[in-house]
Amino acid sequence: MKRRLLLQTGSTVLLLGTQHLAQGATILAVRVWPAPDYSRVTIESDGELKAKQFFIPTPPRLVVDIDGIDLNPALKELVAKVLPDDPNIAGIRVGQNAPSVIRLVIDLKQAIQPQVFSLPPVAAYKHRLVFDLYPTVQTDPLEALIAERLNEKPSPGGGKSDAPAADPLGDLAKAKSEAKPKAEAKPDAKPDTLASAGSSADPFSYFIQAGAFRTPEDAEAQRAKLSLMGFQAKVTEREQSGRTVYRVRLGPFDKKDDADKTKEKLDGNAIETALVRVQR
Repeated sequence: MKRRLLLQTGSTVLLLGTQHLAQGATILAVRVWPAPDYSRVTIESDGELKAKQFFIPTPPRLVVDIDGIDLNPALKELVAKVLPDDPNIAGIRVGQNAPSVIRLVIDLKQAIQPQVFSLPPVAAYKHRLVFDLYPTVQTDPLEALIAERLNEKPSPGGGKSDAPAADPLGDLAKAKSEAKPKAEAKPDAKPDTLASAGSSADPFSYFIQAGAFRTPEDAEAQRAKLSLMGFQAKVTEREQSGRTVYRVRLGPFDKKDDADKTKEKLDGNAIETALVRVQR
């Protein structure tokens, strides 16, 4: 009887297989999300992952060692998920650095300030290990506009256009001048008309602040919560009373009415918010 019981137990263990007996986490999905401000790499798993990272400046690359997992097809997909027009990531390499340790090497197009954090399960998402890659030198909007204008394609047909060549600085100055309210009025304009024309433009931009946190992990968790609700927010840093505070904000809004409407929606979803006014 004891021998039969042992054989039955052994058969049960064999039926469970390595997937059921393994204690490490399983990778469920990998995602790469490029944006003008930063690029995000997300590794989703059924258990919390532990990672250590260090940055190598020349050539710029971020090295991340993830403990408790083995190389699998889902991780290998990261290599093919990097788009050629990603502003920050040139490529990703994945390999088994040691037993149960995966090494991730993110080759970069420029120096970055990495933020690595974990997000707990929420809604349909499981545990997520997130890498936010912020450029050390932020892009100047004016330089970006000039580069965009200079890289514009020639007119169809291959011939020269009769229109003068694009002048990025001239076009930008023209756009700004057209956007300003006209100070001069017609000679027959009434005084009250002049007053209303000068006060029509709002001198402020508006933001909705949905929290200020002591850690980037808490701020990113709030931002992810808002994203699942359909709101796009950003996390910004600020020194306050000798410590760094991570603020979660929506905006900017050009009109206070638009900001108020968004604030009402957030308040209706039990999100504590504050209206922030910033001088243009």
